[in-house]
Amino acid sequence: MAKHILEIADIDNNSIDEIVDGFRVNELWQQGKARMHDVRQAEFKIHKIARECDSEIKKTALRVAGQAVASGHMKEHAMVASDYAVKAIGLLSSNNMYAITTEREWQLNELKKFLQSIMGDNNLTKHEFGIIDFFEGNK
Repeated sequence: MAKHILEIADIDNNSIDEIVDGFRVNELWQQGKARMHDVRQAEFKIHKIARECDSEIKKTALRVAGQAVASGHMKEHAMVASDYAVKAIGLLSSNNMYAITTEREWQLNELKKFLQSIMGDNNLTKHEFGIIDFFEGNK
């Protein structure tokens, strides 16, 4: 999701060392090869860049990346990254509801693909684990 939003906001994630490092540290954490401290430090570096950014769109897109990296130390950061992504789309589209809805649907489809990849294609319904219900507001 972070790379998707950075691309839409015209930010080359490969050209910013802090983002490259943050994504690498998060991947290492997923493999059990990085400490929580490393993840947090990488997150802080990305958020520092966001704070220094003059463009509200780019600042919000960078916050998506920071929150995505931060999900390595606390899963709730993934939800915050998702919301920042929607905010970025709203900023880019003058709060066009179609664009915002399309982004959230894209996120839900990506989540479903991820769940299917880890569970196999065993007739995963959109209500598995209650995750998608949460995103759609069906608590």
